[in-house]
Amino acid sequence: MIKSKMARKELEQFQDVLFHYNPYEDLWYAFKRSDANDYFSNRQAIKTLSGTSIKTLIGAISEGVSIE
Repeated sequence: MIKSKMARKELEQFQDVLFHYNPYEDLWYAFKRSDANDYFSNRQAIKTLSGTSIKTLIGAISEGVSIE
């Protein structure tokens, strides 16, 4: 049983998502796990979400914003 406020189905959305904080830009990024190598070598080639707060990214993904 999950004791978190999020339901199991909501948590499944995050199984393939990585988060990274860039201190030089003061931004959080979210991207697909399969895009990890490209994120660090050629970020423009992949779809990312960015925001000033990780909570903003988590909220957006929970509401259905896609990183596909």
